[in-house]
Amino acid sequence: MSTIHGTRRCRASTVPPGRPQLPCLPASLAALLLLPADRPARAQDLPTLVQQLGAEREMPYAERVKTITTIGMQRSDEAAAALETLIAEEKDEFIQTAALYALAACGTPRALRRLETEVRDTQAPSRCRCAAFDALVRTRGPESFDLVREIARETKTDDALRMAAHVALGAHPLARTEKIWRDALHEGSAPLRALAFRALAPLKDREILETARRAIESPAESSEVRAAAAAAWGVAGGPVGTRLLLAHVDNADSLLRAAVGEALASLTAENDISLIFPVLARHPDPAARALLAGALRKPQHPGVVAALEGALKDKDADVRLAAIESLGQRKEPKAETILHRLALATEEDTAVAAIGALAGHSSEPTRTLLARLAESRKLPVAVAAVDALGAQSRDEAIPLLAKALENPNWSVRAAAIRALGTLKTRATLDLLVDRLAREEGRLRGDIVDRLRALTGWQLPYDAAAWKTWWATRRETFDPEAPPERPTGGTVNTVAYYGIPVLSKRVVFCLDISSSMTAFAEKNKTRLDQAKEELLQTLGALDADVRMNIIFFDNKIQPLGRSLAPIRGRLAAIQDAVRQVQPRGSTNIYDTLEYAIQDPAVDTVFLLSDGEPTDGKYISTEEILRRIRRYNRARQVAIHTISFGQSAFLRALAEQNGGRYVERP
Repeated sequence: MSTIHGTRRCRASTVPPGRPQLPCLPASLAALLLLPADRPARAQDLPTLVQQLGAEREMPYAERVKTITTIGMQRSDEAAAALETLIAEEKDEFIQTAALYALAACGTPRALRRLETEVRDTQAPSRCRCAAFDALVRTRGPESFDLVREIARETKTDDALRMAAHVALGAHPLARTEKIWRDALHEGSAPLRALAFRALAPLKDREILETARRAIESPAESSEVRAAAAAAWGVAGGPVGTRLLLAHVDNADSLLRAAVGEALASLTAENDISLIFPVLARHPDPAARALLAGALRKPQHPGVVAALEGALKDKDADVRLAAIESLGQRKEPKAETILHRLALATEEDTAVAAIGALAGHSSEPTRTLLARLAESRKLPVAVAAVDALGAQSRDEAIPLLAKALENPNWSVRAAAIRALGTLKTRATLDLLVDRLAREEGRLRGDIVDRLRALTGWQLPYDAAAWKTWWATRRETFDPEAPPERPTGGTVNTVAYYGIPVLSKRVVFCLDISSSMTAFAEKNKTRLDQAKEELLQTLGALDADVRMNIIFFDNKIQPLGRSLAPIRGRLAAIQDAVRQVQPRGSTNIYDTLEYAIQDPAVDTVFLLSDGEPTDGKYISTEEILRRIRRYNRARQVAIHTISFGQSAFLRALAEQNGGRYVERP
């Protein structure tokens, strides 16, 4: 066993060289460091906890982390010694990392010295150094500045640790960090240069902006650096910067293009904003015009609504839809009036987009119009109107939502269920409990999920159980009271990463990009672990479930052209899952577009370990906007499973009626 100054060293990682390393902070450990320092430890003696940890060696990761956390909460040198031993002897990288964070929670001088030793040990694995550094910074707060500065300036240390140090600099005043950030602008590391541009942007310094201009105009520069440089010019504003940004609205670099759009949206000076209008009207590239129409959702200028009204006459549908969505975020009365007219358009895509945009306007005329459209015979229009009414969360909509629950089309009912789930009233629960017996599959699950969120009771997906429960509590139900603590039991339900699979019409999207070769729990790769979970779920589904699988990297590889029953195909499907191999990059947009274009699909599960890097659209904001636009009239539930933290995948699920699950 190797030692450093008499202290056990974190064992070498089992992750093969060159593969992605573990992020600094596993989400499952975040809460651990937020506990107050004087919180009492659980009443268990340390020897018992250590013995329990040894017995849990084959248990799931989450169970072992609970015990490790409890050891750290003992806050004694003996607990610190036990964690040091675990770090030295454990082979699983995630358990090692959990123990390092537990040392920070332990908080004794010995524990903190051990973490600092780990950070400074150049022979320790990068993963351990990053985890120890992150834990120390979170524990010490502002007092960690000297350590952060030292690591940030240490040019010979590993890239991951330096990146962590520069990220940590963001918590300290720019007056103390400016020199470090200026030096980072000349680093060889593209991620560090990108961070530096964003950190230094508030200075609006001429020299920095000139460096940013050169970065934007250099095709050889990395996309993330060019995007950060554009963001810096967006903060600076001014005619020179605005013209520079406008010159790149049609750039072939999609990340730069998206950053230019966000930078233009952040402009505040009327003279700068007015420069956008003629380019929107005359640019030859429709994608550039759509980007500019989208950028006008925020700027405050008396001419914005008129410019967007002009864009509504554009020959390109994407430009028109972007203008409608921007009008939905404007609060001018004229914008609302225009949307009223468009909501009555004969062209369905226009009407649906306008109805969705009206969700942000809650005037009486808008509510009256949405109520009328919710009863339209055009299904996409009706679905969008019910969805918009739900987004406004107003009790007056309940009678109309009750009608929508009786609609023969499942998408209308799905929108109504989702809308009712935002209204905690006795009438709402009456409707949901009554409807439960008449739904099955996905919609039954939707109703129970809403009932659980409104009441706090975790009853099963069983209409009789909810009806009996509600009969005993209806008269005493208090809409103003917070949901009760989770109570009751659940029945066994087929699940995928803990998300119940109740749909009979489901698509599983599995990321097989090369980054899925990183290791997950128990030294299995993420892809191997994902395959095991999917195989287990497939084997438990009813034979009449109609399903499809889409394997995706930079390309999409659907198992079939459309949904088909599992019956008679299970063995072949499972063989296909077993045989798939990692390759390529990550194309999320094209995968989702393909999955939800099948009108029979009502549920999608998307598993990935990273941000999009390929496909028609790479910008996460653009993907979210387009999927929500397309799914507004479809109401497909999109559940997401992420290896590591992903604000993008979380938002994708939340905006599309799904759940988000995060795995280490």
